[in-house]
Amino acid sequence: MGNAHVARFDEPWVLLDPYNDLAYQDLLSSYKLFKVMKCRHEREELVLVKVFVLREGMPDLKELRRRVLEMKDIFRSHWLYPNVVPYQALEVGSQSAILLRPYFARNLYDRLHTRPFLSACEKSWIAFQVLCSVCQAHSVGIAHLDLKTENVFTSSWSHVILSDFALFKPLVLPRDDHGEFAFYFESYPPRSRCYLAPERFDAAADGLGTAGSASSSSSGSGQGAGFSQALAAMDVFSLGCVLAELFLDGQTLMDLPELRKYRSEHLDLQARLAGIKNPAVQAIIGSMLNRDPLKRKPASVYLREWCAAVAPRAFKGCLFPLSVVLLHPVYQLPDMRVTLLRHNFAGLLWSMVGAARIAVVLGLEGAGAAATWAAWMRRVERGVRGIDEASFHGMVNQAAQNATSRGEAPAAAADAASAGASTGAGAGAAQPPSGGGLVPRLAQPLLREGVCEAFSSSLFEHWESGCRQCLASGRVQSREAAASSIYVDFMRNLCGDAGAHALGAALEAPSEGAAGEDAEVVGILCNLICCSLQHVGNPRMRAMCLDMLTELSPFAPQFALLEQIVPYCHMLMTDPAAKVRARAVEVLTVVLGRVTSLPPSDMSLFPEYLFPQLLSSMIDMSGEPVVLLAVARNIGALARHAMRFAEVAVAAAHHTEAAPARGGDGGAANGGGLAEPGMPPLPMPPTPRQGSPGRNG
Repeated sequence: MGNAHVARFDEPWVLLDPYNDLAYQDLLSSYKLFKVMKCRHEREELVLVKVFVLREGMPDLKELRRRVLEMKDIFRSHWLYPNVVPYQALEVGSQSAILLRPYFARNLYDRLHTRPFLSACEKSWIAFQVLCSVCQAHSVGIAHLDLKTENVFTSSWSHVILSDFALFKPLVLPRDDHGEFAFYFESYPPRSRCYLAPERFDAAADGLGTAGSASSSSSGSGQGAGFSQALAAMDVFSLGCVLAELFLDGQTLMDLPELRKYRSEHLDLQARLAGIKNPAVQAIIGSMLNRDPLKRKPASVYLREWCAAVAPRAFKGCLFPLSVVLLHPVYQLPDMRVTLLRHNFAGLLWSMVGAARIAVVLGLEGAGAAATWAAWMRRVERGVRGIDEASFHGMVNQAAQNATSRGEAPAAAADAASAGASTGAGAGAAQPPSGGGLVPRLAQPLLREGVCEAFSSSLFEHWESGCRQCLASGRVQSREAAASSIYVDFMRNLCGDAGAHALGAALEAPSEGAAGEDAEVVGILCNLICCSLQHVGNPRMRAMCLDMLTELSPFAPQFALLEQIVPYCHMLMTDPAAKVRARAVEVLTVVLGRVTSLPPSDMSLFPEYLFPQLLSSMIDMSGEPVVLLAVARNIGALARHAMRFAEVAVAAAHHTEAAPARGGDGGAANGGGLAEPGMPPLPMPPTPRQGSPGRNG
């Protein structure tokens, strides 16, 4: 197949002529096997299209189309398989065939090389979701067989999607022929790397079957011929390579010659894995990379080990269930997403940082959990504005119309068979419309930690049992019907207390919350708020996001303050709404007061970044009085912060000059909000008064 003659197309979009429902936008990449294009579909909006020129030796396209449609049907449930998106269609023309899937702007490889660089907690969160995605695929008897960072996609709010299953690639490759591997599996010519399991290279492999065909010459034959322990072990090895690259900050673990050395026991990976700082992560990845496939554990076992030894409790207790709820069609509208975060803001932070740390911020050291919770709820209700009824009514209607236009409204209505409806600031899962009209009264899910953790555990058990059944039968199995009660009970439990919460009724204090080491999880919540903020249409919703950022700033790690909150405050200082600009100035002042260390890359933060934008907010935007008053109230504090930063910049300059004399090392690698070793910390400003700063409107 790789040596067949293929006609050249100088204008690749010509290949799309037979497909009238696609409008070409851009050529993303061109490989020996296919071309990748970004297109706009008349029904699906932006899609990614892989175009294959028809040639001799192509796999059976009828069988391939059957498998594509089968996988689309199996993975259609967004709550049961939240981290898997397969190909959606296969179409065949006279000269070409195309595979379609939704377009994702960024894969994990791109994210690893994009600022702001990932923190240790963000890497753990992404790894947790990648493990979940492999468990979801194996639970229905489907192996991916081409796991690499280019096939793992991340959204702006760090939600992970696994896609691009190897339906048309060979399962077994010749051991000594680089050509077949290069033709099917190399992503970018400059980046040589191989994450295939060693047992996939067979010296006797002369006639190659695809990963889904019955002609594969190994034990187990991919999606088409049956699921097996051998296929699952192949995925686990590739999964270990992906996680190793993630925790090695994008460094390639192995290329093809090194994999051959590793297979023949002439290469020891432990020296490379030693660069992973967390011993538990290093041990789990090392087990995945075992040469013997029989010694590799199932993905579901590694997921449980990850939750026990690496992941903060908040991953299972709030973040994973929150990401599932956010995939609901109603929450595809950014304004609705912000209302959900606002409704659950107090509980989410409580679960992430714990009662003890919240009590310290509130000045209630030694108080009981119930008293701390009551004081924390009062502070959040006072410091974070809600949404008025008229705006909320409009958002609900718009979200329902958007879901209807995508054909998702019936599923959304079924999901939301919740206990009772509520008015007020909260809105959540839509209830069924009656008489063809839209119902604006919704029960907003209240993400209680116990309910969320039980939901996560139920899903993990369902995936694990599904994998065992598929291994026993060797067949692909759809198990959505068997798990439907999990989601129904989950949403019913979440929405049952929504009305009482919206009406301000007293709630029982949640559990003690997270331990101190979970505090960095706040950076993930901060990222979610910031990413929602830039897409909301209602100015009050943007101000609401700023209020939430203010309240979480005492708990946020330094990298979140400097690399997330400060840039978004900078952006909103030129917002069209004057009250939003004023609030951005106030929040920026509060956040800068909490910065205790400064990386070298941010030394010119004030003169080159903040002061020019502050001037624009006053002059270029017509100088509204509310903005001028906000600047006047905060200019003294901003000046003190600028002086602190300038003192550190001067100290850093002296440190840099003295470093060569004493053989000092370079600056911080990732700019993750930590001061360079040996540099003086920022002097702290005067302790602010307790309580939230005032709000505008």
